[in-house]
Amino acid sequence: MANVAQSPAIQMNVEQGRLRSALAALLPVLAAAFASAQDDPAQRVVITKGPRVEDVTAEAVVIAWSTNVNASTIVRYGTDRQRLDAAAEEPWGGLTHRVTIRNLRPGMMYYYEAESNQGQGTGTAAVSPVLSFSTRSAAGSLPQGAPTGDSVRVLAGPIPRNITAHTAQIWWESDRPSDTIVRYGTDPQRLTETQQSPWGDQVHRVELSRLEPGTEYFVEVVGPEGDVRGQARFRTEAPGAAGPKITDGPRIEFLGTNSAVIAWTTNEPANGVVRYGTEPGAQAETAEAPSNQTTHRVTLRRLKPGAIYYFSVESSTGRDQEKTAKSGVAPFRTPETPERAMRISQP
Repeated sequence: MANVAQSPAIQMNVEQGRLRSALAALLPVLAAAFASAQDDPAQRVVITKGPRVEDVTAEAVVIAWSTNVNASTIVRYGTDRQRLDAAAEEPWGGLTHRVTIRNLRPGMMYYYEAESNQGQGTGTAAVSPVLSFSTRSAAGSLPQGAPTGDSVRVLAGPIPRNITAHTAQIWWESDRPSDTIVRYGTDPQRLTETQQSPWGDQVHRVELSRLEPGTEYFVEVVGPEGDVRGQARFRTEAPGAAGPKITDGPRIEFLGTNSAVIAWTTNEPANGVVRYGTEPGAQAETAEAPSNQTTHRVTLRRLKPGAIYYFSVESSTGRDQEKTAKSGVAPFRTPETPERAMRISQP
């Protein structure tokens, strides 16, 4: 039988039928993929930084935090840690969240938690731990000992480490995640250089570069409003300096109420000494490490609880005591009670 040519209308109907069949087969696959993405834990909304107190007055406070996806912006708060019965919020959306809470009472401590729900593409929620802040008094001052956005406490450091002729690392640890900002310079009354890292760490490291050889530098760890949280000083290596070099550290490995462990490494076997005291310019006490080692570890004993000490380390070779490597002068604070003793890991 001879083939009969199909009309254009019949051909169009055939093609549409094939297209509908292909779409019907594809829809279950797309639905399964979408459901899988919804269930993927990696897609959950997460608070990546904060929350933090950016500003506080007698009657208002600004709370800020960041998330990994667009989400809602809510702060729940109250004067009872167990009963956060008030809320303030901003319109949904954004990775950076900022809420202003108004009509607060002066001189009061408040508790709060940040909440970001309805995470874009996930439908999940993230809630911060319960934190606190204190409003200023009617006269503008803060209550004695009140925790605020600027009351971050440096537990150890700042310590100048791994010093070369042109570079140095500044290390410190704070009692909670906070800003990482360093001011430095060669004039302690005029620290004109600034270096910083993103907000949100508790263990802080800042790399300083383009330093002048054989030069003394002064360092301040500061908050976002310029409040000084800690100070240190160091001298870069002199050009062509001979003798041992401190290649890693010094670092604080342990802080107790009555003791501390200081460690550092040199590029060749040498003696090791820690000089320390309660005044930054007079480290009158000394403690020694075993001789002719490249890894040096010294335990300082009979310290006072809750006291600030300043220390520096030295390593010299036995054959020529004039060839000595010296660290900068750095502070640490002993814990007030034994349960607050810290073993500090610094990879």
